[in-house]
Formats: sequence, structure tokens, C-alpha cells
Amino acid sequence: MPKTIFITGTSTEVGKTYFSLLLLKKLKDLGMRTAYFKPIETGGNVPEDYLKCSRIATIAPPPLYHFKTPVSPHLAVKIERRKKIDPLKIREKIKEIQRSDIDFIIIEGAGGFMVPITDDYTYADLIKDAKIPIVIIASSYLGVINHTLLTIEVARIKKVKIVGVILNFTKKPKNIAERTNEKALKKLIGKLFLGKINYGEIELPKQIINKIQLY
Repeated sequence: MPKTIFITGTSTEVGKTYFSLLLLKKLKDLGMRTAYFKPIETGGNVPEDYLKCSRIATIAPPPLYHFKTPVSPHLAVKIERRKKIDPLKIREKIKEIQRSDIDFIIIEGAGGFMVPITDDYTYADLIKDAKIPIVIIASSYLGVINHTLLTIEVARIKKVKIVGVILNFTKKPKNIAERTNEKALKKLIGKLFLGKINYGEIELPKQIINKIQLY
């Protein structure tokens, strides 16, 4: 079975798709066959995250669910009066991809780890049921230490394997929190800190790709 990771985040707009793109590019450079799958995408007339990553991945099935409304999936269903999302259908699609002739699968969530997919089922539940380890993307903002620790704690309660945390700078650090988050997270989470992606970086740092490949 190909190696599979689930890209989740401490919140929305933290850089999950940006990281997925950098990882796909690096794996392609290494000669690996990759798959990208974002089961649910919300916001926009077209699934932009999928379109970006599908250009690089060897295979990239389109989202099973796409909503124009930029809210959590369980709310988008109600607002757009659509049929309820079926988590089993998502898990079956993931299994189908895992049977493909590829080396590495990247699955990306929408929003953070605990975002509801239905009224009683979250991304955390999906990841646990699919038995996929997570990479947590955390953007450097005031509050990210708390959000990161909470995400790690819930993942451990759910018995989800954590590959590690990546601190992504979506903008140049300006305030004291943004400048000191890296040092604080390194001390607080130890080996789970995989590294950082500086603002504007176009290539994944070697230390990050090495750690992800070895998990």
C-alpha cells in the first residue's frame, strides 16, 4: 500500500494546500508517483485547491463534494440545500486510491482537524476511521500555540498518529508572537516539530521532506 498522509490544520487559511503543492513538487522531483485527494472543498465557483494540485499529482480524483459557500461542510450542505455528505463514500474512495499504482498519497482536509463534515461526524472522525496519520499545518499567528496544542491533544485522544507539525509563515512575521512562535513550539512539542516554511518559499525544506518520508 502506498504511503498515505492526511494534511490537516490548526484552522482555515493556514497553508494546507500550499504545503500540499510543495510536497507534491518535491516528491515528483524524486521520481515518485503521487495522488492528491481533497474529498470536500468549500468556497468558490470551482474547486481551486483541487485544480492547483491536480496539475502536479500523477492522479488526482476531483472532490466528491464541492460547495460554493465558504463555510464548514455540514453548514454548506444546509445553506445550498444539498444531499447530506456520506463519510463512508469518502472512506471508500480513499481505499480505492490506495489500491492505485502510486507511491505516495496526499489527502487534504477543509479547515481544521475538528471541522464538522456532518452534524455528528468531524474530520477527526474521518481520519481516525480511515487510519491515516496526520501532518498538522500551523500558520504563525497570535494564538497558534494554543491551537496547535489543542489539535495534538484531540488527535491523541482520538488515537490518530501524528507525523508532526509544520509552521507555515503565510506572511512576514511582524509582531512578537509571530516572531517567537517557532521557538515556543519547538520547546513545547519537541520531535513533533518538523520544521517551518518561510513566507514566499517555493521549495520544501530538505529537513521536512526527510522527516515525512521516514515516518
